[in-house]
Amino acid sequence: MNLIFSSLILLILGWFISSFFVQNKYFGERIALTIPLGFGILSLILFIVYSLPFSFEVWKILFVVFLLSITIIIGNIILFRRKEYISYLTTHLDFTQLLRNKLMKYWIIIISLFLISIFFSIYFPTLTPDGFVYDYLGKLLASTKDMSFYYSEAQTFRTPNVPLLHSYFYLFDIKYPKIIYPFYYLSIILFTYFKLKERVRDEHHAIIFAIILASTPVFWWRSYLTLNNLVAACYFYFGIIYWYETLEIDKSDINKKYLLSGVCFSLAIWTRVEFLFFIIPAIIISVYINFKNHNSIKRIFYLCVFPASVCLLWLVVCVFVTEWPILKLKTYAVLIAFM
Repeated sequence: MNLIFSSLILLILGWFISSFFVQNKYFGERIALTIPLGFGILSLILFIVYSLPFSFEVWKILFVVFLLSITIIIGNIILFRRKEYISYLTTHLDFTQLLRNKLMKYWIIIISLFLISIFFSIYFPTLTPDGFVYDYLGKLLASTKDMSFYYSEAQTFRTPNVPLLHSYFYLFDIKYPKIIYPFYYLSIILFTYFKLKERVRDEHHAIIFAIILASTPVFWWRSYLTLNNLVAACYFYFGIIYWYETLEIDKSDINKKYLLSGVCFSLAIWTRVEFLFFIIPAIIISVYINFKNHNSIKRIFYLCVFPASVCLLWLVVCVFVTEWPILKLKTYAVLIAFM
């Protein structure tokens, strides 16, 4: 019950964050963003909890206070704006169009693949070496509540997003942390469908391409394996799509696009630090495009503030907290500067 309640609060936070960035009319896109953003918030919260030198009993009290505060705030927002939300839901949740446009059969295929993925994530054994490591680190963090054990056991410089998410389930004695991967899989499928629908304005073509993606063997296979590839790819995929939209016509919400792209890029780096190299070309292109724009500094700041914050945070951890070989880290820094 505690797991469900705390997860619900985190998902609601993810929903409000996605609602801040995405316009009201793109309801499905908000849904697709909610779970990855909620998991991202959860991972960062757990990192803080495991890093600060407070006893776990103190953190339990603070966590209860936090949940109660968030619940009261969200309850008040919903209470005072209930008519607006009811009107909004009845406008955008038109499920009858799935039957009217003969899309139900396609959604049944996608939902079936998702449910099978959940089944496999629960009952299919962990096979990959990295999967054993992530699950072991998640159990270690859940039992010790101390990030220092992660630094002593993890591979050098590897960011801790996936082990942190695993530890969340073990904290509540839930033995199936792999169920996070089907939800990342579903988020990518939904995001692809709603983005294509927005672009081509044809639901049939959008759902066909979404099914092609959903049924791609390698992609679906990753939806129940304990690996960080799918998680990092999800955040990077979202980030690169929103970054690409900043290259189009100068829109009123372009600053939000830059900021949301940066948030997604930062979570990709938080999952796999190598993704830092992948976003550098996007930053260079953005600098070039906005070079003569009077808002160039603001836009580049919005794009880079979160990725830079995550990189600096992990750099501080690597240099001052861990005993990882700093020479190798300096080599990476030189390569980045050279690029």
